[in-house]
Amino acid sequence: MKTPVQVFLTTAHAMALVVILFLGLPAPAYGLSMGYHYDLIREAMRQEGFGKDAFSIALAANSYTDLFQEQAVEWVIDDDFARASKQLVDFLHFDGLPEGQWINRYWRQLIHNTHAALTEKVRAQDRLGALMVMGVTLHVVQDFYAHSNWVELDLPRRSGIKDATHFDLSPKQLEPLLSGSVVWGQNGLFTHWEGGLSHDALHKDHAGKPYFDQAYRCAYKASLQWLRLMRKWIVDDMRKPDFWNSLQGFQFTGNRGHLYTLTNFDEGTIRWLSTYGGAWKTPRQWGESDIFADDMPNVPGIGITQQSSGYPFLGREWFSNASLIARDLFEVRLKLNGTYTLIKLLRVENLNVVHGYVDSLLPVDNAVISNAISFLAKSTQSDYYRVKWLRVRIPEAMDLDTGAGWDNVNNEEVGGTSDYWVMFIINGETEHPYTEAEYVDSSHSYPVWGVIKPLWGTQPVRVQIHMFESDPTNHKDEEMDIAPGDPKAFLLEFDPETGSYGSQLGYQIWRTPGGGYFIKSDGTGDMRARIYVSVWMMEDFPQPPSYPVFYADRNYDGLFLPVLNDRARLEVNGFNDRVSSLWIPPWGWSLDLYEHSNYQGRVLTLTHPEAYLNKMGWEDRISSVRAPRRPQNLPPFAVLWDGKDFTGAALPLLQSLPNLSTYGFYAELDAFKFNDKTSSIEVPIGWTLEVYEHPHFEGKSTQLTGSVADLSRIGWDNRISSVRVIPSVERREGSEREAILAALGEALKRFPDEDPAGLGFRYERADVRLSQDIDVRLKLRHLIEKDGWAWVEAQGENYAFEVIALLHKEGEQWRVKGVVNPAYVACPEESVDVLAFLYRSFQEKLPQVPTEIFPEVHPEREAILHTLQGAVPIEKVVFLVKEFSLHAGEARLIAYPRTPNGLGQFEPLIAVLRKDNQGWEIVDVRTGTVDHGE
Repeated sequence: MKTPVQVFLTTAHAMALVVILFLGLPAPAYGLSMGYHYDLIREAMRQEGFGKDAFSIALAANSYTDLFQEQAVEWVIDDDFARASKQLVDFLHFDGLPEGQWINRYWRQLIHNTHAALTEKVRAQDRLGALMVMGVTLHVVQDFYAHSNWVELDLPRRSGIKDATHFDLSPKQLEPLLSGSVVWGQNGLFTHWEGGLSHDALHKDHAGKPYFDQAYRCAYKASLQWLRLMRKWIVDDMRKPDFWNSLQGFQFTGNRGHLYTLTNFDEGTIRWLSTYGGAWKTPRQWGESDIFADDMPNVPGIGITQQSSGYPFLGREWFSNASLIARDLFEVRLKLNGTYTLIKLLRVENLNVVHGYVDSLLPVDNAVISNAISFLAKSTQSDYYRVKWLRVRIPEAMDLDTGAGWDNVNNEEVGGTSDYWVMFIINGETEHPYTEAEYVDSSHSYPVWGVIKPLWGTQPVRVQIHMFESDPTNHKDEEMDIAPGDPKAFLLEFDPETGSYGSQLGYQIWRTPGGGYFIKSDGTGDMRARIYVSVWMMEDFPQPPSYPVFYADRNYDGLFLPVLNDRARLEVNGFNDRVSSLWIPPWGWSLDLYEHSNYQGRVLTLTHPEAYLNKMGWEDRISSVRAPRRPQNLPPFAVLWDGKDFTGAALPLLQSLPNLSTYGFYAELDAFKFNDKTSSIEVPIGWTLEVYEHPHFEGKSTQLTGSVADLSRIGWDNRISSVRVIPSVERREGSEREAILAALGEALKRFPDEDPAGLGFRYERADVRLSQDIDVRLKLRHLIEKDGWAWVEAQGENYAFEVIALLHKEGEQWRVKGVVNPAYVACPEESVDVLAFLYRSFQEKLPQVPTEIFPEVHPEREAILHTLQGAVPIEKVVFLVKEFSLHAGEARLIAYPRTPNGLGQFEPLIAVLRKDNQGWEIVDVRTGTVDHGE
């Protein structure tokens, strides 16, 4: 991974750093950004039993693989050492490999070199060196998934192996999967390289890029496999279990405080240096003036001397360990005749890197390599099935105190803009936070902040988010208030097993597909801010967007606009001369990008993504776009039109946005120049649009379940400022029950306002609506399905309410025709049996419904209930029957008495009645609490 990180010695070298930064910025990052390597290495090593000192050393060794890529390091580190190191790290990245056989050879050479290096370290009892070998090689292993097209080929899904790695698939398994596979016009498996797809097109280095999530997950699994291979070598093959145990519990005997300062996730030197270089989870590009005058980091520097002086190995120790791994690895160079046979070899002599050029390579093969490959394929088979992936994303953040003018007293930044960043803490692990890079000079950002967390159990997860405002002297000057009430931090408890949540009051929470949540949180204090948070459990095989996406910032960052068809005037959606990077799916798409509106001016044709359009001279110069080639089956999407009858300017609205970060929530249509402009709406069959009159889902709202050609007819013309897109319920194989319950759950959010079948049921109680702050779970009591109709009786599992409903299947989707709360619905006095009254009412209103789907009511039940009325000291009462049985002339039932208007509710009756020649008589009746949960 090639990262533009500038390093310096101490804060006394600030002016030297300014010179370096002026020379070095801006530049793109290569591979996974440094922060993601940090997350992956820490999580994998902790899972395998390593302590803080051990993974801190591995983190430092991993980081230095990136530090030496910039010429700027020569300003603060010995020139000869920096230049030699730069040549060395060119080999410690998984790139320059145009086809699968060369990738396979690189893996084999890496296994060979790592085994040789570890053997040397074990023999010398060099624990520090062994941990550094781990850090360097884990970096290389992880880079494969950021640099190659492994996940674009959809190999995990196609192989049926969750998060499948290169280690999981043998050549015999991989060959048929690669046969005929084409990604962006190039066949087979490859990494970015000089003669093929560029790094900017292929990389998955941060969370804004589609396929990032899949690459991260594969890199994590591969890291576990790699660590387990090293354990096998040391414990099983070399028979040195004590050495392995000493690595796990390693205690650094040098300057431990400096080691922690260097590698800390929060205020660590490497983290802040990476932030300034644009490669700690890739923030927006910093300008020279920002760094010089606004946010100079106040962190200790990096020592360059050897370990004996107390500084941790940014000298010969790192160079010697890294060189053990780099030997005989290679990079591809393109010959003029188009063949790819020129290979670069490496020998390391002291601090000199010596290259050799050959026309062919001898095969790399021995027993160590073949045994390792066999072991790696099996190393996670016994336990990786347990891993579930938690995903947390913040797709939007806003400083609510930032005002205009440099003297705004609530704003910490000169000029009325904000610099801020967030920290995630999962399950209270304050020692192991996930930290993000800073967003600079942006009071309202669309960040790529987030966490991908492997969970090895099903216990509830506690998500804690802190947001910090920066100032010129301290990067974590003051914590911002992003939650209602106290404390300032955002807090959410999430149960992956049940999909339920717990939170403080004041959040606005929506349920999202897959059992996750989309949450709006507004702070209330002086340093108040707003964030949106998405929390969900990822699928075993997540799907990226299948359509192009324009991004307002470089490297797939900032506000984005999906592109599904020709757009003659991007200014309609606020994207004229605004596109800085763009994503194009791996197959089936070609885009013609025009310099001017209406397809005029210069044209650029692209069939692959571009992270930095500025390199091509096309940044902020695109005004219209055509898609001459696109797939046949595009996903359905809703469209807002500024004219009646679906005419005029349009804004397509998709439910599945990049990396599912927003789940179809458009909080501020003004960002797309569509605030209060919508006059007609297209809604796909089975979908729902929830529209709001104010931005950020505030004010009055309504739900539209079909297209509307003239919104003025329903009083919503030019009134829509934010939108929530609710897709049709996805029906899985064999999960009709889940689809029915999901459709009912959505309908309950609009109960009792909707009455699609005109049933006309009334409620005299004012509290029949379900609270929007509660994600109601349904417990099914009765379901009958026949001929595309379904009758459901259910109760709340986490909220006290009753519901009966009739649904009809229209196409592939279930639609609710009527919903009733039988406990509160008004019914005639003579209808002593509430449920029987409701069954008759549905049949009378909808005679086309098969009568068989309604529960059968015993013909004696009404007479029995009339007898039971005598046991209730209330003048007018009807019954909601929960249980009823009749055998050998004896009836047993549980019934809830209530008044006909539903205002009066009474304790349940548990009764036994017997029939004689005179009719029914009460044998036993008592009141009590009845638990119907079992």
